[in-house]
Amino acid sequence: KSLMDSAPILDPKLRTEEKDLLKGDPGSLINIGKGCRFCDRCQRKLPICEEEEPGVTMVSEDHQVSCFNPLEG
Repeated sequence: KSLMDSAPILDPKLRTEEKDLLKGDPGSLINIGKGCRFCDRCQRKLPICEEEEPGVTMVSEDHQVSCFNPLEG
């Protein structure tokens, strides 16, 4: 969700909607540790997120995520 919210809102009428932006340091692009790349900045992280990289999960017919704790719906 935070990644989707990071995209600019093109419609000026919708620019007042609140966004869930990631906070903190994105980390090194060279020295990538184990686990999910977003776990240090994610509000929904689980203990497994620090140990393993999540695989792809289909949340609907045309929507997939790489997350151990995806949002519903």
